Parts: sequence; C-alpha cells; structure tokens
Amino acid sequence: MIKFSNTQYYGNETGLACKIGHVFQRTRHDFIFLTNIFDEIPEIERESCILKSNPQTFMLSSETGVTIDFDAGYAVPLQKSEVRLRFKNKHSAFVYLTESVTYSLAVEKIREQLYKFWEKKDYIKDVANYCLINTLMEAKAGKIVFAKCSNTSVTLGHSEGLPVRSLDGLIDAKVGITRDASSVGIIDTTHINQPVVQMVRWYKKYKRMKFRFV
Repeated sequence: MIKFSNTQYYGNETGLACKIGHVFQRTRHDFIFLTNIFDEIPEIERESCILKSNPQTFMLSSETGVTIDFDAGYAVPLQKSEVRLRFKNKHSAFVYLTESVTYSLAVEKIREQLYKFWEKKDYIKDVANYCLINTLMEAKAGKIVFAKCSNTSVTLGHSEGLPVRSLDGLIDAKVGITRDASSVGIIDTTHINQPVVQMVRWYKKYKRMKFRFV
C-alpha cells in the first residue's frame, strides 16, 4: 500500500483484491494481511453496516501536490499526444477514476464488537500497528500515477499518437509513460478492482478508545 501525500488515501498497487473489514498489521515497510472482521465476528451483519455510494468520478491531483500540463512551454515541448505530470512531494499522486463506487464501514456502529475482537487477538497491546480497511473504492476505469521521489515529473503519451487533451483521455489503456518512467509508479484500472482505500486504527484519548485514520 502507498499512502498518497497530504491525504488519508492509500493506493493499492499490489493489484490484489481488498475488502471492507480486512485487518492488517503495519510494519516499518509494509502491511501484512491478517484476517477479515466479518469472518471473525459472525454477529456483525455486513449489509447493515456498509454504506454504498452512487457511481461518480473521483479525482486527486493538486491536493497531493500534482500539476497537470497539457500544453507546451518547456525546453522539451509536449507533443499533441502527450501530457506532463509534475510532482511536488514523494508519493504525490494523480488519481482519476470513473464510475467509482465508494463502500464505507460504519465503525462506530460496531465499535464494541471491534474492541472485544482487538482484545481477544492481543492487537490492543500494540494498538498503533493494527488497522482495518473502513473505506474502499471500486472503479471500472482510471489511472493512478504516484511519485517515488519529490520534485519530479513524468510524461504520458498515447501509443498511437492520438491527441490527449482531457482527463478522460488519460484513462485510455493505450496511454502510458513515455519519459522518466523510473521516477514514478502507475496503477492502471481497466476492470473492476479496488485501487484506493482508507484505513483506521484505535487510539486512546482521555481514557476513551477512538478511531483515527492511518
């Protein structure tokens, strides 16, 4: 999982299926999948505590420190089939998803069951390093490009030289990196998958356990 700069969103660059209620142990470099709360706590009714949005377009760019250039004006001019993404921070991300449906877990509704489960598994002893997916997005099409280092840029282009002059044009499967590929990672969404998730964990505030985003 890659956390996008200045946001509470993670990119699922593994390509593996994610589900609401997945529990992970967070290590220094990665997230280790452990289980799913719906498999462990049968009294929780999935349908009653998961909210589903209508399909919509979801976009992140300037929020994470990304500038999109469709026009020329550089020492190396852009072609009509190209667009340049400039990243300010490490893990700045350009995210553009169409027909994206968001699923959200009502964690407060099941907080008592979750807390008892955390205690049973001894997760509560190291509470900062155990988290669960409370929100995920499923998208039929889209593209995510994220920076591996700060102050970098990448050029995307259409493999057949067709003009790319809109955000919708970027999700074409034939649009890929043409320059500076080593400085970024890319997640292509060409079928229904879960490219973006949010996670929460327990923390203690004024003697009361609450949730916060990871």
